[in-house]
Amino acid sequence: LIGGKTGTTSDYIDAWFVGFSNNLVLGVWTGFDENTSMGCGESGGKAALPIWIDVMKSHLSLFGEEQDDEAPEGIVNVLINKETGKLAELSTSNPFLEAFVEGTEPGAEDVVEDENGVVTESVPEKIDDEDFLNL
Repeated sequence: LIGGKTGTTSDYIDAWFVGFSNNLVLGVWTGFDENTSMGCGESGGKAALPIWIDVMKSHLSLFGEEQDDEAPEGIVNVLINKETGKLAELSTSNPFLEAFVEGTEPGAEDVVEDENGVVTESVPEKIDDEDFLNL
């Protein structure tokens, strides 16, 4: 698992990329100490990301390829309708998979448990990581 986020400030003064793997978190900042513009178009994706990629490649060559871990306990993956932002239904075309802290996913407020813990209203089934790969 490898991911990250770019960022660029107004007038191209700062550009950054913060990314992670299963065993490394790495942030790259580019800019001038004088708080002056790096020039039009110098964004996080253009100025900082290539540095991050080079360092990450070196890290992977030293420590081996990343292995996917299972999502942490309490994280659920659900299919979301791109048009509505709500849970996808069987008829939804091209839904996307999104991770949520369990209980915060769309529709979670519709689940009602009685005093015996019996669910009286349910939401669509949550999808495991392995199941998603087979969609």
